Amino acid sequence: MIELELSRLENREDLLKLMGGYFSFYGKDPEDEMILRLIDELRESNSNNKQFLAKDGDEYVGFVTLYETYSTLLGSKIIVMNDLYVVDHKRGAGIGRFLFNHACNYTAKLGYPKMEWVTEPTNTRARRFYDELGGSSDEWVFYSIPTQ
Repeated sequence: MIELELSRLENREDLLKLMGGYFSFYGKDPEDEMILRLIDELRESNSNNKQFLAKDGDEYVGFVTLYETYSTLLGSKIIVMNDLYVVDHKRGAGIGRFLFNHACNYTAKLGYPKMEWVTEPTNTRARRFYDELGGSSDEWVFYSIPTQ
């Protein structure tokens, strides 16, 4: 049975390991200290920015990261699902669905009107998964620019 845990000091190293797998999936290799700073900032924040871990027996098998932000067009705060990751050997076992459903329920329970997320255009497996769960993509194009 899959269990859900909120990020806390006791599972910090387990979350670091999961996030390392997430970064590797996207071809990134940040220093552990940078990841730990992010984990700690999210855990210690007084907002609705949260990380939840999925645990299967004694093994941590996935996580989801949720950030609160504003939508000017909605005139409301919303939740951004910034990360959803499941370890490779557990993909297809319902863990991603479990984490996604928790993220949706968390968003609704706190009264947010919407949850948004972004995935790489080439990540066809994730796109199929989100389509199956009722997600919809739109025509907006996301940009970014380094500032440091």
